[in-house]
Amino acid sequence: VKAQVLSLEEGKYRIRYNATVSGTYSMAVLAKNDMNGKEGHIINSPFLVTVIPNHAHPATSLVTGRGTFKGTAGINSIVKMYARDAYQNFLLEGEGRYHATLVSKSRHRHEWEQPASLLHSNTILVPVTNGGNGRY
Repeated sequence: VKAQVLSLEEGKYRIRYNATVSGTYSMAVLAKNDMNGKEGHIINSPFLVTVIPNHAHPATSLVTGRGTFKGTAGINSIVKMYARDAYQNFLLEGEGRYHATLVSKSRHRHEWEQPASLLHSNTILVPVTNGGNGRY
């Protein structure tokens, strides 16, 4: 990960970096010695930096499980969602608000049923449970 160093005033500097992969990094901050011109670590360098995932991003999150393609009437179907950020890092903790909607696209019916009996809404709001570690 590249870092930018910006000189401010009176010996102060701003170091800026942009890591897109979550994890633990070692950040070394070096300065030239005015006496001999050699670089050396400043006090406490290198530093351990933990980069955490950003907020959940719908376009990169995953949904898996049998319930994504098949269910049985009257029996709970299981679908697992794995929340990821825009950089495809899996979220470490459950965050965000999610909901799922099951919308009927067709219905098995018998020839003796009247179409009027099928006019009710077949949209079902499904509760989403936080399983921790970015799993729902």
